Amino acid sequence: MAARCARRSGVGREVSQPKRLSPPCSQIGWTTRERGRPRRSTVASVHQTTRWAMAMNASATVAGGTSVSTTMVVEPTIDPQPWLNIFVASCDPRDADLPLAALFAGWAMADEVQRRIAADGLDDLRMADGVVFQHLVPGPLAIGELAARLDVSQQAASKSVADLERRGYVGREADPSDGRTRRAALTERGDAAIAAGRRHRAAVAAELEARLGPQRVEAARATLVDVLEALGGGSAVRGRRVRPPA
Repeated sequence: MAARCARRSGVGREVSQPKRLSPPCSQIGWTTRERGRPRRSTVASVHQTTRWAMAMNASATVAGGTSVSTTMVVEPTIDPQPWLNIFVASCDPRDADLPLAALFAGWAMADEVQRRIAADGLDDLRMADGVVFQHLVPGPLAIGELAARLDVSQQAASKSVADLERRGYVGREADPSDGRTRRAALTERGDAAIAAGRRHRAAVAAELEARLGPQRVEAARATLVDVLEALGGGSAVRGRRVRPPA
């Protein structure tokens, strides 16, 4: 099954490379030539499918001054996601354990919501923007306070606000209590993005209820909330301090 998944991604095709074999591939598919300059590996990557697949190196033959490699997939010395490798061996979502099933289902629903938001004309909105939005929904914040809530430097928070300001989702306004302080606040476009996300999430949930049944959908939601609380993530949601995994 793993070989079939590899064939679908284009892995395993013959490629020509210099007679001297390249150094080992790193975690992200780069090799190093002399003087430490990186170059892209000639081995086809499976990052487009699942990032890493089970690996098997074939031998290389030399003909006419070139080495013809039939390497299937290169396995890094240190695999950053061994849990995903185990699942990829079958490529069947029915074999996914609970963490992977929840992760993949969340990605699928988030992608669908994002697609619908983009169709509303907010096609430059990113999932990561929500990390900043969650802090501005209750009201405007000074950059220093926003940085503290995000647990980043003021420079990093200011850079994020500047990017959102450039795209029209956030603006800056004077603090009524201190004219020297500027606060970041959601604009009308930012409010529209929040409303669109809520509307489309509700629509996706309703469609899943119609397809799978309301009892199953509610049971799945309740179970995931219980898992969130059991793993200590509920307080971050309640405090609007959700952060993506490192």
